[in-house]
Amino acid sequence: MTAPAWVRRKKMDRNGRLTIGSPPESIGIPSESGWMNAEIFLQWLQHFKKHVHPSEDHPVLLILDGHNSHKDLNVLEFSRENHIHMLSTPPHTTHKLQSLDRVFFKPFKQAYGSAGASWMRQNPGARLTDYDVAGLTNIAFTKAARLEIAQSGFRFTGIQPFNRDTFSDLDFLGLALTDVPIEDRSSQSTIQAPSATAFENTRTVNQCSARIVSCHSIS
Repeated sequence: MTAPAWVRRKKMDRNGRLTIGSPPESIGIPSESGWMNAEIFLQWLQHFKKHVHPSEDHPVLLILDGHNSHKDLNVLEFSRENHIHMLSTPPHTTHKLQSLDRVFFKPFKQAYGSAGASWMRQNPGARLTDYDVAGLTNIAFTKAARLEIAQSGFRFTGIQPFNRDTFSDLDFLGLALTDVPIEDRSSQSTIQAPSATAFENTRTVNQCSARIVSCHSIS
């Protein structure tokens, strides 16, 4: 029986070969399913804390989407103990509030494509392998991870500086698909699902002196 891909890659990386040439201080963690989970996110959070150095006097506000891995009890306890304040974006708002999606991933993908094309020109007839990905990622990340892109990401999403008018009424049309009455069979009453208000739960961002970081779950 052929071993699953994640098992094969874990064996391939026994000596850290899959992360050769990766961005400095980055880490590589195999996932059984290929998706983020609570255990892996906790390891990332520990790595995050190591480099950001949050403290009681200098807490960090970490803005995330609503992925289940962000809601694990161990994750929440670690964040609380280490002065990392996690704020989940409301449902149906990541298309506006996810700064990485809005400004970073497009130039990153373009830079990665250029790096791959350059590699193939320099290595005619050769085939890109799993061992080349980390190095190409480093080249692309170095080009795309610029301060002005990070600043524009928070500005375009209305997070910093705070802008509650980032959303229009049209942006909430998608919410109508799930904003339906929920019937309570025990009492035969109908509970109307509350409608979302853009930034209602994020107004404190503009008042918070903490450093602000945006996080996105990547498969």
